[in-house]
Amino acid sequence: MAFKELRTVKSYQDGAYPFPKDEIPEKEKNSEWCLKWCEAIYASWVTDQTGTHYSKQTEMYDLRKYGAGEQNIKKYQDILLDPSENGKDTEGYLNINWDIFSVMPKFKHIIRGIFEEQEHTIVATAVDPKSIEDRDLQKLRKWFKGRYKPVIDAVNSLSGKKPEPEWLPESVDELELYQSTGGFKMAKETEIEEALTYTFYISDWKEIKRKMLDDFADVNCASLKDFTDPYTKKAKIRYVDPAKLIIQYSRHWDHRNSEFAGEIIQESITNIRKNTNLSEEELRTLAQTYNGRNSNRNLENWDPDSLSLMNNSGWKYDNFYVDVLDAEWFSVNEKFFTTRTNERGDTLTYQEFSGKRYDTEKKKTTSKRYNTVYRAKWIIGTDFVYDDGIQYDIPRPGKKEVELSFKFYKLPGRSIVSLAMPNLDQIQLTWLKLENALAMS
Repeated sequence: MAFKELRTVKSYQDGAYPFPKDEIPEKEKNSEWCLKWCEAIYASWVTDQTGTHYSKQTEMYDLRKYGAGEQNIKKYQDILLDPSENGKDTEGYLNINWDIFSVMPKFKHIIRGIFEEQEHTIVATAVDPKSIEDRDLQKLRKWFKGRYKPVIDAVNSLSGKKPEPEWLPESVDELELYQSTGGFKMAKETEIEEALTYTFYISDWKEIKRKMLDDFADVNCASLKDFTDPYTKKAKIRYVDPAKLIIQYSRHWDHRNSEFAGEIIQESITNIRKNTNLSEEELRTLAQTYNGRNSNRNLENWDPDSLSLMNNSGWKYDNFYVDVLDAEWFSVNEKFFTTRTNERGDTLTYQEFSGKRYDTEKKKTTSKRYNTVYRAKWIIGTDFVYDDGIQYDIPRPGKKEVELSFKFYKLPGRSIVSLAMPNLDQIQLTWLKLENALAMS
């Protein structure tokens, strides 16, 4: 592909970017189809038709500044240093400390401290019929040994067998109490609990939890994503900034029925080179469009000879960051199975990959639809997607159900910081007036 001028946000706000059809064969769900999905998701976000609004980004950043006690002092200077007063009562303001005086960080520390002490123990309970049967069998054996302990001890004494000491119930109540405390926990349940605990540990869950608590206090919502590390192949969790999240609108606070989601991330040119087949000329053109943006350096000379580092160790734009949409969405695919009867009258069924459909006396093709999740990374404003296709390790709460890897929870009403903003402004203005009065005196 050849990069052209990046399409702007306004072009996605004014243009038509409908969601593509899903009722197409799986082989037609290619990169071009994924690109249309990414553009439709992004266009929905910038036109405020999703659960998170593009127009609320500035407000969210302001709320976070208030929550950290770092709001812009210019707001108060415009009120107190009124040019229409012709310098009256402004001399004292020239000698005061304009630093922010805020009580909000203290209250946020208290909130965070309360919730950090409330950790929940992970408990895994198998609910499949086979596990329930095995658990009931363990319970029955324990009850049998307790009920007939004298007889069993007499038999062991005659045979010379010395069984390992174990606790046995003397009543049904003791047996039920033993079960409620995890006495009949199966090995696979313990393994699942240990695996989940390890996942939280390697994901640095404590840091993620602190960030989410801050987000709930500042902007009244929080989000994260579960994923599989492409190199270690370990399941992990990572924090997602709600200001950069795109998710379908839902009436549920936890957005459980949202069918698409995405996150605006920043990828370096080095990572894009590693994960795509773009030529160096295309990467250079892409980097040039982000020259001076996303905290990138502002390079004046883009001649290849000037951009090359010493000893051909790389390019000056290798650490440039570009905006990428990491998106995923629900889809429905179809599998085909052909049933064939051979010469001996045996019936054989196999999956049909050729795309042919048979409807004869000896061959008949049937189909089965199933839910799945697709993924793609799109360099925003271009016609290029990469790492696209069916999502890895799709969460499945049921055999026919799928889930997105993005988790988002939005509380009703306004955030704590939003409700406190008028009070915080009044405290700051009063503090500055007091300092001015002291300076003038």
